[in-house]
This record gives sequence, structure tokens and C-alpha cells, in this order.
Amino acid sequence: MAVSPGTADATGPDGSPSVHSVPGISATRGGLSGADYVKYSRSAPTTDGGSDGRWIAADESGWDGEALFQPTEPYMTIGSVAIDDGDAGMVLDLLRRDAGIKQAGELKFSHFARGGNQRRLKVLATALEPGGMLAGRASIFMIDKRFFVAAKIIDLLLEEHAYKNGIDLHADDQARRYAQKLIEEGPRALGAPMFDEVIRMFVRFAGIRNRGQALVEVAELFRVLDAAERRSQRRAVTDILIMLLRCRAQADELQKTMLEPDRWNR
Repeated sequence: MAVSPGTADATGPDGSPSVHSVPGISATRGGLSGADYVKYSRSAPTTDGGSDGRWIAADESGWDGEALFQPTEPYMTIGSVAIDDGDAGMVLDLLRRDAGIKQAGELKFSHFARGGNQRRLKVLATALEPGGMLAGRASIFMIDKRFFVAAKIIDLLLEEHAYKNGIDLHADDQARRYAQKLIEEGPRALGAPMFDEVIRMFVRFAGIRNRGQALVEVAELFRVLDAAERRSQRRAVTDILIMLLRCRAQADELQKTMLEPDRWNR
């Protein structure tokens, strides 16, 4: 995906295109059309400089939509590179040559990693390291989905409860430490299946497919949290779960907000 400055091209939770956001240009759901579509889809090779500015290619791996967390895919990766088509062609040719990759079609990470080929991986790493072909151009951001969900459990429930009682969990980084403790000790404290169930249940609790219809009710979420607290074998995790079990009012309010978002815009 290549975007020019001021252009956003994203997809919604169901995978359908969302509205393009281009200053000064009207857009409809599903993208631009007509002359504007031709202008911003750039069927011709991209070049840095001039009115187009810097071109960015970006992609993701590991996005599971509303499911978010799957035990078999615990990470999501987002990568981007600042490069135009001219430079990209040269880089791809050199990577193929140095790594000895002869397969036709799109060059993928699997071509370098397949079979644990250390020579090919070294070629790719050299291109990204200081002094390499892509030095200063490429960025890779990896997300631990379990930590992401654990952090949201703390932020949306426990942090709200603490704030109501005059406590700022972010002042001393306590919120992050609670989430980190859940990730580090949760699987051992609860057993991996139970810990994954807590994560999965909160993801479903936060997922609203149709307005006015919850996937998981508050009572169901708290039954799982209660079962986890009774099973916990580590004090730090037990203490966090006990605190979360005091956040029923915050969970009720959160679900009302998700089910009736328009009432907050009146």
C-alpha cells in the first residue's frame, strides 16, 4: 500500500474498505472514484519528491479481525518502508541476487525464512541494519496480542475504578505493571487454557457485531474472572483478579457505552 501525505486507506473490522481521508477531497465508503481514484491510486510508478512527497509502503501480518487473539497466532506485526517504485525495484533485485531467490512473483519474508536458511536471513538483516540498503527507511512494530488485551482489561476496568476512587494508575506506571504481571505470571498462575480463556472472553466482551447486541454479557465475563481468581496459584495474579472483580459497575457502564454509542454524542 502506498499513500501520499494526507491520505489514509484503511479497512474496517470486517475487512471492507473504510472511508479514505484526504484533505479537501470528498469520499464515500468504499473509497474514491472517478478522477480522484485515478489520482490517488497511482497506477504509474511512484517517485519521491515533487508534489507527491515521500511514498510509504505498509503491510500487516497476524490480524485476525474481531477475534483478535488466537493462541496459535499470538503476535501481530506492522511493517513499513519509505521507498518509491524506482528504488524498490533495485532493492528487490539485489535482495533476490544476494539471497539466491529465483521464485517469480511477489517477494515475501517466507522466501528468506523458509527452512531456517541462515544465509538468506543474513541478507535481509544486512539490508535493514545501519549502512544497509534500507537503513533509516524501514520500521517494524510487533504487538503481543495477549499483552494488548491485558492492558485493555486494566485500562477499561481497573483504571476506571481506581480513577473514581481518586487513584491514578498511570502516574507511576502501575497500570502497565499490572498488565505485565498478568502476562508474565498469568499462564503459570491459572494454567495456560484458563489464562487464554480470560483473554478470549474479554475480547468477545469488547466485540459488538451488531448495535444493541452483545457477544458476551457482563455476568458471563465475571463468571470467568471469578473462576480464574479461585484457581490462581500466584498471589500477584490473585490480587489483580480480586481488584478486577470489584469493577462490575465499570464493566456495566462500558458495555452500555459500546451498545449505545449515540447517547454519548447527544
